[in-house]
Amino acid sequence: MKNITFVFRITSLFSYSSSIIDELCSQKNNVTLVFMKENSNDSTIYKIRTNKDTGFKELITENPMLDRQEKVISESKNLKIINGIERKDIWKYLLRIFRETISLISYFQRNDRSVFLYNQKRYVPKIINYCLSYTIYQKHLLPINLIYKIFKKIHQIIPASKSIKLFIKSLNTNCVVVVGGNWPTNHNYFSSEIDYIKACSKLKIPSVIQVVSWDNLTARGIYHYSPNLMLAWNQIHKEEAFRIHNIPKEKIKITGSPVMDKWFDQQNNLRKKENFFHDLNINPNIPLITYLGSSKNIVGRNEKVIVEKIFKILKKKGIQMIIRPHGGNSGQFKSLASQIPVIPLQGDLPDTNKSEKLMIETLIYSSVCIGINTTAMIDSVVLGTPCITLIKKEFDLGQSLTAHFKNIRKNNIFPEVFNEEDACEKIEKIIHEGKSFINKNEIENFCRPQGNQISSGKMASQFILSLLKSN
Repeated sequence: MKNITFVFRITSLFSYSSSIIDELCSQKNNVTLVFMKENSNDSTIYKIRTNKDTGFKELITENPMLDRQEKVISESKNLKIINGIERKDIWKYLLRIFRETISLISYFQRNDRSVFLYNQKRYVPKIINYCLSYTIYQKHLLPINLIYKIFKKIHQIIPASKSIKLFIKSLNTNCVVVVGGNWPTNHNYFSSEIDYIKACSKLKIPSVIQVVSWDNLTARGIYHYSPNLMLAWNQIHKEEAFRIHNIPKEKIKITGSPVMDKWFDQQNNLRKKENFFHDLNINPNIPLITYLGSSKNIVGRNEKVIVEKIFKILKKKGIQMIIRPHGGNSGQFKSLASQIPVIPLQGDLPDTNKSEKLMIETLIYSSVCIGINTTAMIDSVVLGTPCITLIKKEFDLGQSLTAHFKNIRKNNIFPEVFNEEDACEKIEKIIHEGKSFINKNEIENFCRPQGNQISSGKMASQFILSLLKSN
């Protein structure tokens, strides 16, 4: 029996690790969930509360607009929920500048000019932005690389947080798993998760970083410290972790995608297709198309015109459509809800039994899905529904220029179209020809490269326990 600690930047990230945690708990290990900060998306609040009846802490989702609460996870005999300790010493001000500058230079070094470069610039002081831009435009690449090395060197010698070391000691843990660890620091919040890796190194406690999502290695910052073990989805992730983040290849293990384990599990409690259509007040005898909304980073709030155009063309063809908005970008579709069903209207993440069930029903009962650039497009294909990607020049910064989307295009996971008219023609063709449009081998290589015989959560748990045996 081992004591294993998971450190989450925000409460909504729990679902990305839930299948790993379930596996560890099922093997009688003690797991402590450390949440650094409660958070919310457009409509859902993720918060920790104490159940008045049981006295146990719970992670719940709360939707004030619907006056609804749902439990995500509760403490048990071998599962504890606690609040994390942030770094608050004098070094954090210097660390912020160094970390965000290192991350920004990394974008320049790998010639990434996507929307994520411009997002990263927001976290770097203006004077540094100006100096770096001047250096780039003058094409003096040596100074950029030299600045990177100097900043990395200084960053490495800044001491670990004493308070975080004391906090880890108090947990009596055998291992710390940081979920994410490369989000930026802003004026209101210092990102302390990566400091747990440095503290573990000083305490001689094994540490792990879990890659959260398909774009986490290229669309966020640098992992500023190297763990004993990194859990990656696939070979693409492994190469990115080594090339961009300088994680030694022998420390990187491929597990598949733990967050997608739920799509591979058998679902016995779904509504029948007729009941699903009836509850949405749509016709079960007409093919259904679902538009999958993207995040603000990718499209801002510019999908409304696209959706309206596709809806009108499909309607003339006798095909019906609904919208499933991104959990953090649902507001753009509310004005369309009177003519196009928006499910769910307030946006949601599939991290409770109810929200997970709704997403599965939505995707598997759709004949085809379509979107710009969002993880739900992969979810659709995993669940057996073809998904089209609409390539638009206006979204280049958040689509064609992003590294993770380029990798998806190389693997031909989504049929591509370049305007709304072609999209509707492709939809018609897929409806008639069926699931032959799904590149099943490529999607499995992407999110379950080790095969379907073992879940990604179980694979990850085995690597974590093996690490502890060897230390």
